[in-house]
Amino acid sequence: MPSTPITVGDITSTRIPTGLEIAGRLHDDRRELPERVWFQVHGAPEDLLPAHADPFAAALALAAMAAGRALHVAEPVSAGLLEGLGRIMRQHAAWTEGTSAPLAPVEIRAEGVHRSGRGARAISFFSGGLDSFYTLLRNHERYPRGDARRIGALVLLHGFDVPLTDEDTFARVREHATAVARAVECELLVVRTNVREVLTRLDWEEQGHGAALAAAGLALASLVHTVYVPSSGQPLSAGLPNAVHASLVPWWSTETAEFVSDGSWATRSAKTALVARSPVAREHLRVCWQASSRGRNCGDCEKCLRTMIDLHIAGVLDQCALFPPAVDVERVRRLSIPLVDYYFWREMLEHLSAPRDRALADAVRTALVREEWSRSRTARLDRLLSALVAPLGLSGARLKELDRRWLGGAARGFMEASRRRAWRRHRDPSPQERSP
Repeated sequence: MPSTPITVGDITSTRIPTGLEIAGRLHDDRRELPERVWFQVHGAPEDLLPAHADPFAAALALAAMAAGRALHVAEPVSAGLLEGLGRIMRQHAAWTEGTSAPLAPVEIRAEGVHRSGRGARAISFFSGGLDSFYTLLRNHERYPRGDARRIGALVLLHGFDVPLTDEDTFARVREHATAVARAVECELLVVRTNVREVLTRLDWEEQGHGAALAAAGLALASLVHTVYVPSSGQPLSAGLPNAVHASLVPWWSTETAEFVSDGSWATRSAKTALVARSPVAREHLRVCWQASSRGRNCGDCEKCLRTMIDLHIAGVLDQCALFPPAVDVERVRRLSIPLVDYYFWREMLEHLSAPRDRALADAVRTALVREEWSRSRTARLDRLLSALVAPLGLSGARLKELDRRWLGGAARGFMEASRRRAWRRHRDPSPQERSP
């Protein structure tokens, strides 16, 4: 018996004390999804018109793929977006073909309409990280005040990387974003959303966060003519899947709101060089999402250390207010580098050629060699685990989400610790393990 589709409808826009809430009601007979998906725009401008179904279609298309079910949108959807979502689904299907969690396009049942009436703003998503600062600063260097292409508003999301329950961390993040917006003469649009709750079956980096950004941007579509999406992850030349890959972003566009991928052509070192010249970026640059960092950069995680080394190469690390003043070389040597970030560390190593950087370069090289050695072991373990859980209907992405939600990442931490112990035994075997 074919499964019933996921249905979204009853789209509303309601004034709330902090601004405007745009919400849609979901019908899911399996009860795997929340009853409502919502976007709260704090201090919503008066020209944020009544809501439509576009953001909900964008968020739920990939969720429906992960569930293997059709999507029924009970209210009209932009015809341009419907075409784009078809292309996006086919691209994700191609990327996941032959993996442990393959995706296949699903039917989207919706009436297509042609949107009219373009908004007045060019906006950009802004997290305070390297990619979003690069997009903002490059745009303002390129387009003078009064140019319609100049970014005039920054969009800060709560519920994206900072959980909705962590109000304290987000308050600090918002404080820094407010200071940046004021310094560059931009409006700050703060959007709270629970959209991540419908994307739990998806890999967040490769699939989920792109759908979340698309949905948030489309919730603001009546305000804008252009939505800039800072690139993240590997450059185009690497050819790896990415939720905000430059080949995907333009297909989120409607007849009136154009989505533009920005920065995929630039290396991380090139981005750092531009950002390092900005006093406001040096004061507010924040890349860390560790819960304990409380709006600063912890200085210990892979992302922090990678950024700190880039800033060190640019000669401004000691001027960056939210980072420790120096890189812990031994911490780099012991670092576990995710596969998706391997390219960045290889690129970075090419710039650590000065005599003063010899110890740091050696530490980076050690970490890279360890990852090259252990990657084959990890791949074998992943294949075995996927084969064991496939009969239960669980994908690798779903297991990661369950581990994150219920175990706080303990299972992943155990696997990483086991891998590091295996490396140490490989590098420094005990006398009993050494070959005669």
